[in-house]
Amino acid sequence: MHYVKIGAALFGVMSLIGACGSEDLCTHNADCPLYPEEHCSLDTGTCAGPGSVGDWCYEPDPVYLNSQYICSTGLHCNVPQEVCAEEGTVGAWCSKDGHCSSHLYCDKSGTSCQPTYGLGETCSEDNQCADSLHCAVDDKTCRKPGGHGAACKSNSHCEEGLYCYTTLVFANDDGCLPPGLDGWGCAHGEACASGYECTGSFVPTCTPK
Repeated sequence: MHYVKIGAALFGVMSLIGACGSEDLCTHNADCPLYPEEHCSLDTGTCAGPGSVGDWCYEPDPVYLNSQYICSTGLHCNVPQEVCAEEGTVGAWCSKDGHCSSHLYCDKSGTSCQPTYGLGETCSEDNQCADSLHCAVDDKTCRKPGGHGAACKSNSHCEEGLYCYTTLVFANDDGCLPPGLDGWGCAHGEACASGYECTGSFVPTCTPK
């Protein structure tokens, strides 16, 4: 990559003038006196603040792990184009949901922003469903939080006041259930009923206080 070559050349210069002979020249973020407020841009070999829309950026290079030039808050680095960008619209490059505008999700198989699915539409992951919906465990459709006994894989899949029990231990049944009583497993964030607490390190369970 072009910035590796630049970085290597700068390293030779820096070795002659000292690791931080000038506050402006750098080969690593650590060379910048105001880091992390400023970062080492291998594009210019100088310390610079976070980038604005359209400014050059890149992901950390294995050779220069501490030499990434980052983007300002609210922006991300569009890796294919190597520029700082705002949240993407449909079809824009992404590597996580935060790179996409609201009501869109990041399709990691195609690394592009795509519209979320509505109630009853087919899905494979929670992030594919619109706000307040999740991808149901049993039929892989977008669904609202479930009531007592509904299939689940996290507490967010259950209505308020219910918790997702996914470990068939002690008195637990799989699904959305109220806070656990004596002997109920609580290893995965399940709550215990009033008057009980989650104790034990090997197999945590709800026990009387």
